[in-house]
Amino acid sequence: MNDVLLRIRSILPELTSREVLVAQYILEDPSHIVNLTISELAALTDVSQATIVRFCKRIGTDGFSHLKLLIAQTYAKPSRNVYDYLKAENAPELTEALLNRILSSLKDTTALLNGHLISKVAEAIARANQVIISGIGGSGACGEIARQRLLRLGISAQVCTESSIMPLVAQTVKAGDVCIGLSHRGNTQSVVEFLEICSRLNGLAVAITTNVRSPVGRAANIALQYVSSDTPVGPEASDARVAQIYVLDVINSTVARILDEQRGREGS
Repeated sequence: MNDVLLRIRSILPELTSREVLVAQYILEDPSHIVNLTISELAALTDVSQATIVRFCKRIGTDGFSHLKLLIAQTYAKPSRNVYDYLKAENAPELTEALLNRILSSLKDTTALLNGHLISKVAEAIARANQVIISGIGGSGACGEIARQRLLRLGISAQVCTESSIMPLVAQTVKAGDVCIGLSHRGNTQSVVEFLEICSRLNGLAVAITTNVRSPVGRAANIALQYVSSDTPVGPEASDARVAQIYVLDVINSTVARILDEQRGREGS
């Protein structure tokens, strides 16, 4: 474990109650911190930015950016043990283990998906002037796949993967537009803000996450849930991204069916 995480654990008894909130959030999911701004972390932990600055000094770092750098250095290093949870001794066993995890995630996701909500989202997309998808990291990559498929259906779509400009992009939303926020655990504050702005401007705010009760899920008008196994790889596990793309594909396929039905009525 990175020394900075050890320092955080060792200093917990000396921290104030507000600083403990920051420490616990970081220790629960260190890799998530590297994608956050200090204002986003403050919002997620319900503390002031000044508290985070004091916390960083208490643990011996030069500030929040320095803290993120130390954490990122640990998670950027290759680990030969990261896939040990598969417990496969050879390639065929590894392949089957991965396949079983993906199939399990897809089956569980299918069982959770609400057909009525899927149809509601798809109908809104079919009518929308534009669809804006937001997501950071791997979620942003999944959003780009969805964008390309929407474009092939003749629907104007864009994807935003930079947290700093998500609020600006959200401000372009008009009534009836659709905003889709992707966040694996649902804690990405920039996506929360993006969906809140969209909803405020009378767009349809849709969250796709593993936790519909998360900040991202609560910020949306409609929250769709997918299922992923809990592994050391976290949100970048193959079953997590496949399940995320699967939900997007279910939506897009429903949009395609709606558009085909509309063209059939117009041609009759």
